[in-house]
Parts: sequence; structure tokens; C-alpha cells
Amino acid sequence: MVIVSDQVARSVISACKSSLVSGTFCFIPTLWAVIANTCQPACGFILPVRKRIDFKLALTTYKILSTHQPAYLRSCLFLYEPTRALRSSSHQLLNLPAVTTDFGRRAFSYCAPRICNEIPAAIRNAPTVKTVIHRLKTHLFSLTDHHYT
Repeated sequence: MVIVSDQVARSVISACKSSLVSGTFCFIPTLWAVIANTCQPACGFILPVRKRIDFKLALTTYKILSTHQPAYLRSCLFLYEPTRALRSSSHQLLNLPAVTTDFGRRAFSYCAPRICNEIPAAIRNAPTVKTVIHRLKTHLFSLTDHHYT
């Protein structure tokens, strides 16, 4: 999460409004340029958008599995139970449903198990939400390429 002060946001907006009124060309800087020049990220680093989505999905799934709430989302998730004794039966994986369309791959019932099965067991089996958040951010940040140009 990045914190932008109200004063910075107001100054950018007022500068653009004044240049529009005077009839000159207004260059609106991107939010990233404003953020990079005026404030610091609250958490020390920023994950790329795809990784932020994975983070939110994995954290939501962890909370659903640990509290069994909300029931309508919990009903979409099933634990993987192999028919015979396998080493993977102790990993607490989620069952990944068979999907044939791109639309089906966007469903929560497919995305949540796919993302959660990819993260290490040390994160999935963490005792508290705070521990999951810390370990998950660290894990996802280690997977990024660190090139933000």
C-alpha cells in the first residue's frame, strides 16, 4: 500500500485545473511518478499487479479455510483427498476442478486452489494471519523480476 498525502493530490489537481483554464497544455503526471517523487511505500516494497492479485486471493483463501466463513465461498473449496495413501495427502492441498474454458479459469473455485497449491507448505500451514501475510509477501516478492521501468 502506498500512502499519498491529500496535499500532494490537491496540488497535482489544482496545477492541471489552472493550466486548463489558462488554455495551455496540461501534462498530467502518472500516479507512479507522483508517488515516486513525493512519498514512500508504506510496506517498503510494491508487488506487481499480478502478484498483488495472487496475494489477495491466497490470503482470502487462508482466511476462508481457517474460519470457514463466508459459507458461500467455503462451499467452493474442497480439500484434496487421494483414493489411496500418497505422500501428498499430508500437504493439505486443495482439489483443483477440471476446467475447459478461459471463463472457468477465472472462477474463484479454480483460481483459489491453483494459487494456494503453488505456495509452500510453510506459508499454508502458518498459525496466524499475520505470519501468513509476512511469509506470503516475502515469497511473492522473491518471485518477481525486480525490474520496474
